[in-house]
Amino acid sequence: MDAPEFLDPPPRTCVGCGHCCREAPCALSSRLYPGVRKCPELVYHDKRWWCAAVERARGPLREEYVSELYIGAGCCQPLFNQDRVKIPTPEACGWKESPASSTDWRSAFQHFCAALGGAMVSGDALWLIARYLRGKAGEEIAKEFLHHVFQNRPSFDNDFMGEFPRNRNGNEE
Repeated sequence: MDAPEFLDPPPRTCVGCGHCCREAPCALSSRLYPGVRKCPELVYHDKRWWCAAVERARGPLREEYVSELYIGAGCCQPLFNQDRVKIPTPEACGWKESPASSTDWRSAFQHFCAALGGAMVSGDALWLIARYLRGKAGEEIAKEFLHHVFQNRPSFDNDFMGEFPRNRNGNEE
């Protein structure tokens, strides 16, 4: 992503010092974790700071996060920021790893899908969720969602709540 045209001179390259993220949560962090003062998605590895939410995201959702956070556009705080000179480790700046950065999200996603499959949710609602996932996270995540939901969906739910819409080949859409 290029820097906005109105910035002259253009910002300095981001070095991954994490200063801006440690100082205040971004809009993405505020949406994911309302009221937090320390972003649970800020992680340190490979000698720099990263956004774990962006690292996990795939497809259009990742592109949306990158655009929203101006990732690649440059440093927003190059002046009076000593962290740019020497990127601090979590120990050096008193940062403790948060539960979000140590969570096994693949397993959590599978458990969530299984719980959703066992809940009384209409086939139409599940179809809308699958379509949303396909558009935002990609085909692979949507298929995984459907697999875990239907492995745990009682057959009486289809009779009572409505079957999941199927295409002409009899497969889930």
